[in-house]
Amino acid sequence: MALPGVWALLTSLRECLCNEIEASGRKVCFCAIVPGQQTIFEYAAGGQAWVRLANVFPSNDFPAPAGTEAKCYSPMAWQIEVGIARCVPVVNGQQSPPTAEQQTYAAEVQAADMELMRRAIACCVASDDDYSYLLGQYTPLGPVGDIVSGSWTLLVQKGDD
Repeated sequence: MALPGVWALLTSLRECLCNEIEASGRKVCFCAIVPGQQTIFEYAAGGQAWVRLANVFPSNDFPAPAGTEAKCYSPMAWQIEVGIARCVPVVNGQQSPPTAEQQTYAAEVQAADMELMRRAIACCVASDDDYSYLLGQYTPLGPVGDIVSGSWTLLVQKGDD
């Protein structure tokens, strides 16, 4: 069973992210809500986008965690991760290392993905008066193998939770 309100928010964020990716012309083969502590990059070869519930905590004074014992009906805050992973050129066997142009292009793709995720978050959450939210940091990751990714974190609290 999903936490009250959080499943609707995760679903809405996924839809906003997938729509923003499609509207940008930047394709991915996988765009989903994923479980767990970290995302696995099984679909990164074709581009992979995700929304993940990263943390949940009681918060009487959003965005700060509750400093006292949580009560039965304490309002909850959710930390959500929104990310995209893609393959990038790497040294492979006897091939030469990636060229400066290939590295620059990979960095440009990562920066473009960062911006489109930010737009998806802002258009989805900020436009809904039912939620208070705080956009956290964008964190680039990689390269790990031939994958570069990055994700935004955001803290969200529903007004009536």
